[in-house]
Amino acid sequence: MGAISSGVEHYIDIVGVTGSNPVLPIHNVIIMQIIPAFSYPLFTDNFDIQDTVIKKLDLNWDDVKREDDLFVYDGKLPDMEGFYSWVEEKAQFFLKDILGYSNTVSISHTEVQVSQLGTQVPAHTHRGTYLTGYFMVKYSEKEGHTPLVFENPFKNTFVPVIELDEEKPTMWNTANFIAPVEEGQLILFPSNLVHFYPKMEGDDRVIISFDFVAK
Repeated sequence: MGAISSGVEHYIDIVGVTGSNPVLPIHNVIIMQIIPAFSYPLFTDNFDIQDTVIKKLDLNWDDVKREDDLFVYDGKLPDMEGFYSWVEEKAQFFLKDILGYSNTVSISHTEVQVSQLGTQVPAHTHRGTYLTGYFMVKYSEKEGHTPLVFENPFKNTFVPVIELDEEKPTMWNTANFIAPVEEGQLILFPSNLVHFYPKMEGDDRVIISFDFVAK
């Protein structure tokens, strides 16, 4: 006796993912949904101030300290209040209008970081803060400046996991994500998102880092 067909087709829709198949009103179809429960938002915006930052950094180079492989100017550069106010305004917009919170954010720490050939910033988070940001002052992959890379929260170096064999690339099994940020752009993201900078293949990448607290 032959097998009896149920006449039912399985149809998969990934909710909220661009390029997923449309859900069609077809009879005798079981619609299986893959629902991304949570996601990490990344915020970017532009500010044309790179030349000014480089000039201010050169004038205050005597205050730059070496910390491991980084050259660091700790704190706000002088006479740049407008820029730092703009950064705080963007962080406040991100917190209130995008994330939906009514708290007030402010910069708790900022520093200018200069990286040279061979510099590597290992995977880390920023504890005790809510948002983290980087402004890319001097950044060009063509010059060997390595990018900001985020680790997949499902699969990062801070969480012990069983290594599985990957059959195909998906949004869930990829190891990391390269931030879509360019020179002259600010990027903001939740501080508990693991991130790092791979080993530099050139000289003189300049970025400004920010930590924000919420009250």
